[in-house]
Amino acid sequence: MLKKIGLFLTYLKLNMLNDWILSNIRRLIKQKNLKMSYVASRIGVSEGEFSKILNGYRINYYDKLPLLSEILEVDFHELVDNSNAILLHDEGQISFFTEQTIKQFELTINSKDVTIKALEELLSLEREIKETYIKKYQNLKIKFTELEKKKLS
Repeated sequence: MLKKIGLFLTYLKLNMLNDWILSNIRRLIKQKNLKMSYVASRIGVSEGEFSKILNGYRINYYDKLPLLSEILEVDFHELVDNSNAILLHDEGQISFFTEQTIKQFELTINSKDVTIKALEELLSLEREIKETYIKKYQNLKIKFTELEKKKLS
């Protein structure tokens, strides 16, 4: 179960956390008229790899954020959306959470709970319908058997 939660959080990281960090990096590069090749070489990756980072295909770039803030000449927190970012370091992996991100997690979890409840209700209805049809089938089977007996007598 914990492994599934970890995978789910990684998925959320890709879809929510990266979006606002990467859009800030792109905006700052454009605002400062820097070339992608220059920024890529400064952080020690190829231009192609940097492009993959900016397009969200790589999530192992958090360790490069302090250097990126230096290259882009902005405060580290401005780079990570200038909000009260919470920095978590777990087994060599760095994650950034803001109030907005935490709210998005909560909304996602709440919507998951609503979906689970709706699916449970649908399953319950399906069971009721199945029971109803089983009873109807059994009643029809009894009636058919009675009719067959009358026909044979």
